[in-house]
Amino acid sequence: MLNLLTPEVIAWFNGMREAGIQVTIVSNNKQARVATFATPLEVDYIFGARKPMGQAFKKAVKAMNVKPEETVVIGDQMMTDVLAANSNGFYSIMVVPVKANDEWKTRMNRMMERKFLAYFKKKGYITWED
Repeated sequence: MLNLLTPEVIAWFNGMREAGIQVTIVSNNKQARVATFATPLEVDYIFGARKPMGQAFKKAVKAMNVKPEETVVIGDQMMTDVLAANSNGFYSIMVVPVKANDEWKTRMNRMMERKFLAYFKKKGYITWED
């Protein structure tokens, strides 16, 4: 996970902090893995989130003392991040995955996502920007 802490990632998190924007990482991963990424960034985190169930997101907004409609969930999976965000009243932004190799469950999700994204793009429901 530390190899993901590029200068651009560090600058983004620092920019959020300087702008007064709270950030909490909500991850399905184990504590050790999430802490490896979040601790050097000095960012709060929730591990073992069991997304797409929304309880972890609700816990995060409560800790940050904000409302779902004041919150944006940024994630790289439609089935866990975007679905969980939208079904619980949050805004969502889907980004390109940073990790090339996924676990088998994630690979299955990504196969379904590609089909959904192609359909939505064809219908004009989304515009994907690189």
